[in-house]
Amino acid sequence: MIDLGVIEDHEPGPPPVPPWLRAWGVRRPLVALAAAGLCLALLGAAAPARPGPPVITIGGFSGQDGYQVIGDTLLSLHWGPSSGMTAYDLPTGERRWSQPLGDPLDGIEDLGEVVLVSTAPELRDPQTPTQAQLDANLAASVVTAYDVTTGEIRWTRSGSLYGSVDRKIALLRAPGPQKRIEAIEPSRGTTRWSRPVQPDGSWQLGWRVRNGYLSSHVDSLVELAKDGTVTLLDLVTGAVTQTAHVPPGGALTVAWNGVLGVRYGPAEPTGDPAVDRHITFYDVDADFAHLWTAAVPQGDLTPCSPDEVCSWGTDPQPRRFDLRTGEDRTVRGDQRNTLFGRLQDGQVGVWRVVNAEETHPLVYSGPAAHRPGWVGELDVTATTPRVRLLIGLSPIDQCLITVRWLLCLSNSTNPTGTSVVYAVRRADLDAEPRLRPTSGADLGL
Repeated sequence: MIDLGVIEDHEPGPPPVPPWLRAWGVRRPLVALAAAGLCLALLGAAAPARPGPPVITIGGFSGQDGYQVIGDTLLSLHWGPSSGMTAYDLPTGERRWSQPLGDPLDGIEDLGEVVLVSTAPELRDPQTPTQAQLDANLAASVVTAYDVTTGEIRWTRSGSLYGSVDRKIALLRAPGPQKRIEAIEPSRGTTRWSRPVQPDGSWQLGWRVRNGYLSSHVDSLVELAKDGTVTLLDLVTGAVTQTAHVPPGGALTVAWNGVLGVRYGPAEPTGDPAVDRHITFYDVDADFAHLWTAAVPQGDLTPCSPDEVCSWGTDPQPRRFDLRTGEDRTVRGDQRNTLFGRLQDGQVGVWRVVNAEETHPLVYSGPAAHRPGWVGELDVTATTPRVRLLIGLSPIDQCLITVRWLLCLSNSTNPTGTSVVYAVRRADLDAEPRLRPTSGADLGL
């Protein structure tokens, strides 16, 4: 699934799964590089002289729609009382199929030939729901498997969608007196294995990084018993792959890239450093060897890059620590005015980033009525920043990238108030033959 990697203002939760889903026009862009200073002469001078790559235009979307790309299929997800989803064929722009959703969308997972959609009724008191309300909501939740090509319903099951494993297994939370997590074969809906859900703080999904933070994937189920026994399970087979012991009385907070973080201490700080809350990190790949310990009077340390965890406090910038050593990597002051620092911190301006974790991220110019939109490639490895302009479009508001497609959304120019999606094959991007040197001033730095 596609994750635009939206920067949150507050302490983020565990890595996603994802999301795998973003409502364009509602949520902010992934990151941005500048604070309004890009000269129009740069854009005009770098415009491709020859015809650009083929652009497929698909119109008529609501500005409140969400989007999911599965292979060569674009899913438009409609919110509100008449919630539903519509599938479009990206190579042609033609509509394939449409399906209503009885209840609001609760989750979606790309399983290759099928897409799993979880729906659930709205909670009566979403801010402070009771356990009885949560149990009733789970009992009324439904997971439906749709054929991506035809929209045909393959199967339905009661429960809530929790995640997926390499498009091989779907993970569901099943309702009932004893709640369970179930591993489901996606094409037929049959159960591979089932296991009781442990209390909060005693289980998590373990995540690993493939090529960057945005391409992290879940690879194990981690359970922590009260006596300190740690159990790791293979998510495809349900078999126990590893057991170990840590000091008892802890709660799982981090299971990230081969490192486990266990929190100890009271919920409320006492002022005694020997007693107050702290997180101890263990190396899963080295028989749970102790790595380091950090005091955390409030909040937690959460993953914020492939090899870092962050502490989020009153400072708008988090404190960054090396995942395996605990070294404080926080960058302050003038050091933050670097290209990569701006890219990571999400400075909003003219250039906005589509895929921040790559060494040559795709960037696009923010919407402006008086100029065309541009998508380019930024080289962050060079001492002098360089940008290669790839394609010009109508003013665009946001872009996302998949393995095969670049998709950009425009809300700015349509007088009907509807949105337009532009789709371009990545293989067809008409790149200029050179990377254009630019200055920090050009990028708003």
